[in-house]
Amino acid sequence: MRRLALALAAAGAFVAGADAAAQACPAPRTALVLSGGGAKGLAHLGVFRVLDSLGIRPDLVVGTSIGAIMGALYATGYTPGEIDSLIRALDLPRLFTPRLPLAPTSLGPLRPLVTWDEGRRGFALRSSAVDEAQANAILDAVFLRGNLAAQGDFDRLPIPYRAVATDIVTRRPVVLGRGDLARAVRASMAIPIIFRPVELDGRTLIDGGIAANVPIRVARELGAERLIISRFSKDLSDTTEPVSVLETGQRLLDFLFVQPADTALPGDITVTTDIRGFASLDFDPAKLRALQRQGYDSARVALADPTRCLPRGARARVRDRPLTLGRVDLARGGPADRADLLGTLELREAAPLDVASLEARLARLGHATYFEEVWLGPVPAADGVALRPWIRGSPRRTVGAGAVYDLDNGARAWVGAVARKFLAPPLEGSAALFLGELRSEVMAGLRVAPHRERLTLRPVSTVSLGTERVRLWDAEGSGFVEEGTREAIGFLGLELPLRRGLSVSLGSEGRAWDDTASRGAFGVAARLLAFSGDDAPVVRVDGVATGVYRRILVDAAVPIAAAGFIVRPRVRVAAGDSLPLQLTLPLGGFDDPFPGLRVGEFRGDREVVGALRLQRPVTRAVRLSADAAVGRSATGGPLLASDGWQVGARIGVGVDTFFGLVRAEYGVTADGRGAALVRVGDWF
Repeated sequence: MRRLALALAAAGAFVAGADAAAQACPAPRTALVLSGGGAKGLAHLGVFRVLDSLGIRPDLVVGTSIGAIMGALYATGYTPGEIDSLIRALDLPRLFTPRLPLAPTSLGPLRPLVTWDEGRRGFALRSSAVDEAQANAILDAVFLRGNLAAQGDFDRLPIPYRAVATDIVTRRPVVLGRGDLARAVRASMAIPIIFRPVELDGRTLIDGGIAANVPIRVARELGAERLIISRFSKDLSDTTEPVSVLETGQRLLDFLFVQPADTALPGDITVTTDIRGFASLDFDPAKLRALQRQGYDSARVALADPTRCLPRGARARVRDRPLTLGRVDLARGGPADRADLLGTLELREAAPLDVASLEARLARLGHATYFEEVWLGPVPAADGVALRPWIRGSPRRTVGAGAVYDLDNGARAWVGAVARKFLAPPLEGSAALFLGELRSEVMAGLRVAPHRERLTLRPVSTVSLGTERVRLWDAEGSGFVEEGTREAIGFLGLELPLRRGLSVSLGSEGRAWDDTASRGAFGVAARLLAFSGDDAPVVRVDGVATGVYRRILVDAAVPIAAAGFIVRPRVRVAAGDSLPLQLTLPLGGFDDPFPGLRVGEFRGDREVVGALRLQRPVTRAVRLSADAAVGRSATGGPLLASDGWQVGARIGVGVDTFFGLVRAEYGVTADGRGAALVRVGDWF
């Protein structure tokens, strides 16, 4: 006990001496400088924890790229724990990782390899590899409170803040301290190829890491006399061993952000986090936690001297206070855009502003099909805040094209186009051509465009013409015969687009077809489709009832991430009566066939399948998979009869590439049949 008392007394004397020393010397104007580095920037969060524990409060925060994201949250006054939660809300893996986007909603859940958008100078290849609308909406929501506090001047934040971007023409750094906070962060993190450049004040801006990845000089030019610099050790491998396409892209990205480092002065404090073994675009949760620990440990060492003259004080934060919304005058956009924005965000001038509800509505803005960029642009107003939104609508016309190859279905390709404000502003036209070895089809549609993100039924009409060679496999799966069919389908009804990738439609459908004879039918059709991208729930419900045939199909798969695995249970149930040949049901469907069987085997008019897919990522691009399934398909009789059941399993490997997923798998059934699944690209 006596030793413990002496130790406590010594510690108390040490802390008291440190406090006295801190009070005795005037702290110079101190800036916290946060470097860029993609996923490595999560180490900054560990630095924040040390600063908070020591009561250090910088006078200025300057950040580049991921440093701009972290710095804006820190300057707003969020605690490290709150920043951690907000970063999770940002969903950085999806925000920064290139992936094939979904096609416009009118074309269905297709994945284009290339997309052209019509701009001011005609059609141009889409310059980004992420969902721009979704990324911008998330930034709007996460930075809303800071944006409302700054009201166009980042010096109004609890800690003055600057983001650093790069002028694409001069390649010089551009310091952003005014305007919309979320837009400034978006400009600073505009990594070439991955994100579209940001147009701001007549300049085209890209990621600040190109010009000033560690913005030391910027901080000094802003008047800082002492710097706390959070940066990362260099980890540019000089190996000449072959690497994958993704690893090559990763290495090029690292090279892009290399520039001669500005020199830290003797009074500066440099926190250098060792990032060996970490990659700029690797957002694995375990590695992000390790990066935070690395940053924390590095900061504890760098800031260990308690006698340094550093600014200290309690953390200040944005306080929620009642705000009244003043005028909403667009900085860019027309009257229709203003009406859409007010309706979608449920904003009313001269009314109280509910910040929490606005955050939620901004996050959903990415699901709207008519906005690509919305920056609120808050400015001061009497007793509240006014908005000067900058709006970029969806392109007037979009053209997309995609392709896929698999061992059983052969090559398939498509090209489609969407024309918004077609013939008249409320209308949207679409057309697509599908070409394949087994099926070819042309489709055209006309619908009332989504005008506001509300639950409104919209008229829709589609027509399609197609030809198909249907393969009828023998009982052993060793051979098949083909029968040709032709069909024309028309649909007229109502559509309820709930969000991007989720829609419900109901109407009348007419079908004429020719297989062994020419026939036709007319009836009622309903459809629900939910598809939101990689590792997201996928639900498809199709039902049609005519005077000749009836069919209903339910196919649902919901992935669950657990313990480093992705578990994807799937249920597929279908039943029909007097079906045309092309509508009969192969076991497992066409896009994810039953393990051990060829695509299209065991056709019938009723089907039930239960399956489980287990995936284990081994690198950023490679994943191992294992499937198990049980099911049956039959013609007539009870759906769950005791005969005809199949049991199968399949293992394989998948590689994510810039042209989609490449799968190589092999499956077997309980009765000894086997089949390979080889597929290149994503169709859906």
